[in-house]
Order: sequence, then C-alpha cells, then structure tokens
Amino acid sequence: MAKRKQEKRETILQEAHRLVYGPRGEAYGHPDQDFSRAARIANALLDIRLSPSDIGYILLSVKLARQFHRDGRDNLVDAAGYVGCIARIKGHDR
Repeated sequence: MAKRKQEKRETILQEAHRLVYGPRGEAYGHPDQDFSRAARIANALLDIRLSPSDIGYILLSVKLARQFHRDGRDNLVDAAGYVGCIARIKGHDR
C-alpha cells in the first residue's frame, strides 16, 4: 500500500488572506470600495453616518455572534478576513 502524502491544510489566517486578496478581492474590489458602497446604502436606509470601517466592524460582529452560537471554522476564517479588510481600509497593510 503506497503512502499518501498528507496535504497540509491552510491555517485560518492563511485561508482568510487568500480569500481577501484572491477571489473575494477580485469579485468585490478593495474593501474600501466594497464597504463604502455598503455604507452609502446603510446611511440612506437608516439616515445615519457609517464609515467603510464601521461596516467592517458590523460584519465582524455578525461573525463573532455566529461563532459564539456555534463554533465553526468558516466563522473564524471570515472574522479574520474582516479584520484584514478593516486593516486595509485604515491603511495598516501598507
């Protein structure tokens, strides 16, 4: 019986980075552009002033709430991704 090579699974941070800078980044653009669109919609609907980073914190809050309800890798990957998006919006990734 031949030995199978063990596939090395990405860490949560590696997966989040790959998604933010890969498929999701390509699909939605830079987080500042993407979250700015969401902020404009929320501001118009709710008559409030949210910034793009505020949207990131709201999305992060949703993932944290889901994680507290039920542990799941997807929640952690997305939470890490949202933290990364907030960092990009605030210019901390330069």
